[in-house]
Amino acid sequence: MSRLCRIAEKEQRIKISDISGDGIFRYKTYLEKVVEIEFTGMEKEWDKITIYNKLRNILVHSPTATIEKTPDGLKKIEPLKRIKHLVIKENEGVVEFQIKDQKFLINFLKIVSAFLDKIYYVRS
Repeated sequence: MSRLCRIAEKEQRIKISDISGDGIFRYKTYLEKVVEIEFTGMEKEWDKITIYNKLRNILVHSPTATIEKTPDGLKKIEPLKRIKHLVIKENEGVVEFQIKDQKFLINFLKIVSAFLDKIYYVRS
């Protein structure tokens, strides 16, 4: 999405940095508001991508790739239970994540590909 925004940005007066939000949420807003891509019909894929994004944030921002078993931590984990092929293990005071096998990556690739295909065909 970042790459799509940067390509589109060359032709637009409004820049990505002018849009509030972080990461994929900023890019989606830019594509919706500035590039005028209609995201109707992509809600299913977007929902799944945002859940993967939550996992990504945990893995990137936690040095141990774990979440503490606090009410706030357990709330963060709840949506991750919907990710196929992700093993969630609760241990003493923490929750750990393990990618079960390559099906995890294949599933993610299929979701993102379907989403990007829809963006492409909406604009074509």
